Order: sequence, then structure tokens, then C-alpha cells
Amino acid sequence: MKVPPQNKANNDEFVSVIRNYLSSDLNRNRYFMSITAGFDSYARVMTLSETHIAIVGSGIGGLAFAHAAYLCGFRVTVIEQAEILSEIGSGISIWENGLEALEAIGLRAEVETRGLAWPHYEMHRAGKSPIMRNNQILSRRGNVSPLIIKRGELFGALKDKLSQYINIFTSFKLDHIEGHTLRAQDGREIEADIIIGADGAHSRVRQELTDRVPRFCNQICFRGISPPQNGSPIRGAEVYDKHRHRFGYFPLPDNEVYWFDIVDSEIPRQSFEDFQTEIGGLSPRIAQLIHDTPDASILCHPIEEMKPVIAAHNHIALIGDAAHPMQPSLGQGACLALEDAIVLADCLKRHAPDYPKAIRAYISTRKGRWNSYYKMCRQLGTGALDKGDFGRKLAIARMAHTPNWALSLFGRKIFAFKQNDIRF
Repeated sequence: MKVPPQNKANNDEFVSVIRNYLSSDLNRNRYFMSITAGFDSYARVMTLSETHIAIVGSGIGGLAFAHAAYLCGFRVTVIEQAEILSEIGSGISIWENGLEALEAIGLRAEVETRGLAWPHYEMHRAGKSPIMRNNQILSRRGNVSPLIIKRGELFGALKDKLSQYINIFTSFKLDHIEGHTLRAQDGREIEADIIIGADGAHSRVRQELTDRVPRFCNQICFRGISPPQNGSPIRGAEVYDKHRHRFGYFPLPDNEVYWFDIVDSEIPRQSFEDFQTEIGGLSPRIAQLIHDTPDASILCHPIEEMKPVIAAHNHIALIGDAAHPMQPSLGQGACLALEDAIVLADCLKRHAPDYPKAIRAYISTRKGRWNSYYKMCRQLGTGALDKGDFGRKLAIARMAHTPNWALSLFGRKIFAFKQNDIRF
């Protein structure tokens, strides 16, 4: 319909055109539907902006969800027990699925500038020839490399880009949750329509859904970052001894090197000094890396796991390790947390204001993926104390002898995160 300009000279003509247009039942329905759609859209935006979401935990998953929820139009508050927003960690791998999730919130390019592509690495086993592994074949198109990045750099990209309109409360040590009220140990209270638990493997929020706790897998992981290395560039590698070590080292920007060592242990915390000589005996290069790393910067974490929490709640949802702590066999902890953040925000937006339905949709969408990862991480765990010497050898053999065509199929199923339909 072409409508002439509205002025006194053609006012009668304008009224006539409108009258003729609305004389058609089809046109009249279109007109009223467009008005209704406009009101519905406005009401939907107002519903989102009036819905307050409190995120407990400001780690990678919590901040990613803060971005996604804010972009959806929700009112967002981040609650952190520490005095400042900061991240304790060393290095981390971001695979294609994690990069896709970051793209959905507009941060992929920023993060990629802070890390280093990781297209391949060598696998070393005692008494056997090295095997070269191609990480790109695990991507959907076979040409995308995962990223190795300092955990602090990934956290920094997420924190630095937070909107000024996202509320942040620090030193908020959560004491208990009562309905929609979060109460801190110091007496402060926050009311929220939706509560998100992004508070890690020992989540306080998770206690509202289950009394289960993570199981110690009789392994610990030491992590560190070695200062810039002299000589030729270091090629990433993983080294397996015959009994209990899985040591990995990978280059970072500025010639730094991220390394980790997963080792059997009967207790969840140990001093690195008790293992330093043993680890240094794995190879001269490893001995140099750990020697160059400041002792105070070396971290120790227990390896823990728990079956994913798939219980739905009317206004509480979990993401990341709060929902599914797993063994780090696939290096997917951060990637799954990023996926969770994107999918949960999308479900809340699509189903608003029916948030119980949104949380059920989130659980339904994610539980199959969580369970698959949980089982695979258990299968590929290398702890002899946990699964015996034969179980350790079998896990290592799977990683060493799986043919490239099978790895390609595996990668397309496991590492692919189809976020093309999710736009904020």
C-alpha cells in the first residue's frame, strides 16, 4: 500500500486510501496483527528488563552468562565471595565449541588475540616412538585449531567487556538461600527472580537441588606457567610414564609455556616439592620447565567428578562445574561452561516469562551432552589408583591408537557446538 504525504491538500485522498485498504478482510487482519505484534514485542522487552537474575560466582561460566543474559535484556547481578573479581589459574584450552560460544556473545575475536593457536602436539610414551596428533581434525570443517591461553587472559576479556549496567557485589559470602532471597554471612540480602549457580565444583547453590558432592578420583593436578624459554620454539607435547604421570606442556604468547602434571595421589592436596624430582625425571625439557617456574605460582588441585545434576527447579539453574564437575581428560571444562551460559540465556529469553519452563528446557537440552562428556572423561582418565594399571594403559592406548578418521567423527560429535541459531 502506497500512502501519500499527509497534508491539507491530500488529506481526503489519504483517508480514502486507508479506507480502501482496510475494506479487505486480509488487509484488515494484517493491520491489527501488526499492532498486536508490536505490543507483544514491547511487553516481552519489558518483561526481560524487569526480570532480575543473580549469578553466584564470577568465574568463566558466570561472567559468560552475565554477558549473554545482559544482551538478552535481563537485569543482571553478579555475586562474588572474594573481595575483587579475579581468576586463579594457569593455562587453559578453548576448543571450537568454546570459541563458538564466545562468538555468540561477541568476544571470540578478542579472546583469540590473547591466546595462541594449538594445531598439533606430540604424544610421548615410555619406550615408544612419539606420535604426532592433529587437533584440527577434531573441528567440524577440519581446519579450526583450538586455542591455548592463560586463564587470566580469558577471564580478563570477559571481565573487561562487562557492561557498566551489570551490578557486581563482592565479599558476598553466601550463607543460605530462602526462596528468591540470597543472604550473605554479613547479613546483606539480594532478591532475584532467577538464581544461577556458577560457583564451581563445591557449589553452595547446588545444595538447593541435591545433597550429592564430588568424588575424589585419587589424582591431583599441578599447573604452572614457565617464563619465556630460550632457544628454538617449543612444540606442545604430552608425556606418559609407565605408572602414574601425565605431563603436558604447550606454548603461550611471548614464549611462555603452560604445563600441567596429573599424578596419582591418595590425598587431594600435596606439596609440589614432594613430586618435583620425580616429575623432573620424565625428560630434560620437563625438568627445565618446572625448574624455571616460580614455586609460589605452582597450583595444585584435586581431580574430582560427579554425575551431572539434572534436577529442574522453578527459579534455580546451574552451569559449569556447579552442574557437572568432570575429570579433565578432554580439556573441556571451560568450554562446557561457556556452552551452558549461552544455552541457558537463550532458553530464558525464548520462554520468558515462564521461567520454570525455560529451566526445564535448558536441562533437557544439555543433559545428554553432559552425560556423554562425563562418561568419556571417565573412560580417558589415566589414574592407576582409581582404575588400575590395566585401565590406565587402556585409556592411554585409546588416545594413542585411535585413527584420524575416527577422531574426525568423534570431534564433529563432541566438540561441535551449533550456536548458529543463538543470537543475542
